[in-house]
Amino acid sequence: MPNAKLFLIFCSILPLLSVSQTKKVEPSKGLVLYIPENFTLMSDDNLAQKYPTYKKPIAMYESRDKKAEMGVNAAVNTWRNNNLNILKDMYKSTIASVFAEVDFIQDGTIVEVNGRKFVYFEFTSAIKDDKRIDETTIVTRRYNYLAYTIYANRILVFNFNSTYISRAEWTQKAVEIMKSIKVSDKLKLDKYVPFQAAGPQPKEISGRKDMQMEALKKLNGKK
Repeated sequence: MPNAKLFLIFCSILPLLSVSQTKKVEPSKGLVLYIPENFTLMSDDNLAQKYPTYKKPIAMYESRDKKAEMGVNAAVNTWRNNNLNILKDMYKSTIASVFAEVDFIQDGTIVEVNGRKFVYFEFTSAIKDDKRIDETTIVTRRYNYLAYTIYANRILVFNFNSTYISRAEWTQKAVEIMKSIKVSDKLKLDKYVPFQAAGPQPKEISGRKDMQMEALKKLNGKK
């Protein structure tokens, strides 16, 4: 019986432990989500170096060990069709075209979360870099969890990714982040703003860059 009681006590504090390991962030007024406590906002200079894009995302967070990232963005162009199935098909095709390899875990699941419908994609990806001087090919693999929703005729994009080797650690956390997203009618989406940051800018996007380099250009900012 003592062991059973200890087990019940432990189970009862699990939700508290989970909450204590996350923090509430508000990337923009009217947009709230919970991310791991050890995530910090990525600096503009670091963002410009890692993810050269057409526009600055609403926010980009990264883990302390740099193995995982969470991005929030809005597409530049308007989207007046509220049919999420069309949106799902479009982005599934785009995702497949961005990477050398894609292994879908979820390929466009539509779920209502916090009063809003989202399209979810979960997959592992591979980018090949065959531009090395020694002509060898480097393959970079990532774990990705994406959520899309339509708000005010714009597509909101939520993009979590981690290193492939650490995916087991982050899979459940990615699900919890996506389920915590709340969008209210107070959200105001800025107009297109070119991304400019201090320091040298990359001349091109390397072939070994992962989803948030190509996706922030192709998926999140320009259709």
